[in-house]
This record gives sequence, structure tokens and C-alpha cells, in this order.
Amino acid sequence: MTLHYKNQHLEAEFSLIVENEALKAYFNRPGYLLILWNSTDHAKNLILDNRIISVLSQRIIFSTSNQKVDFEDHRSNWVALVFNRAFYCIHTNDSEVSCNGLLFFGSNYSPILSINAGERIKSWIVRFIPQTALVNLLS
Repeated sequence: MTLHYKNQHLEAEFSLIVENEALKAYFNRPGYLLILWNSTDHAKNLILDNRIISVLSQRIIFSTSNQKVDFEDHRSNWVALVFNRAFYCIHTNDSEVSCNGLLFFGSNYSPILSINAGERIKSWIVRFIPQTALVNLLS
């Protein structure tokens, strides 16, 4: 499943992707930022800048367009949020606020964060909302 939002005026793009083949199209694509979620009950490996990173269950990892990303196991689906800088950054005040920080462009290492039980429940609710409702929420 892929849900995509695009604002033509700002050239902002955002996608929610739950399928590896669709997600691979965004790997190493200039200008896109990734949030990858291992929503399974076991650890999965990701190749980031030619290093194997083990992402434990219910963890999310952040990646920038400067990093080379690939899957170790192409059959193992990830849940991903993919967006460009125009979506993520404050359009008119970037010089004051900046898009750089802890999650993106703030370190040599990609942060890995855990999702607590309450957040997991909310995330599973999203899976049961009809796609048309999600598209309406994003527009």
C-alpha cells in the first residue's frame, strides 16, 4: 500500500509506504528523507552506507538523502514515511529554524528510537482506516 500527498505550490511530497518494492524507488533518490519502522515482532537488518544495522522490533530509524540505503532481506516489509525537504522544513523561515537537527543531518549516525506501547496501538489503528479516509486526512 502506498499513499501519496503532493502540494504543487510548495513542491512538497509525502508518502506512507508499506511495501518494499515501492519503497526501493525512493532509496538513494536526491532530496528525500526516510523514516523506516520495523513494525514486526523480531529484529530486521537494514544496510545503511554499506553497514548492516540491526533494527529491533518496534523501532524506527531515520535516513537522509545523503545515505545509501538497502534491505538485507527484500521479502521483509518495512513501514516507511518518505518526504522531501519542502514537506519537512518550514517554508519561509528555514534560515531561522533550520531543518537540521537530531533526526536529520545532525549526526554521523542515524538515530534509532523505540515506539512505546501506546504509540503502537495508535499506529495499528491507522492500518484499519480506509485508504480514502487517510488520503482525505493528508489533503
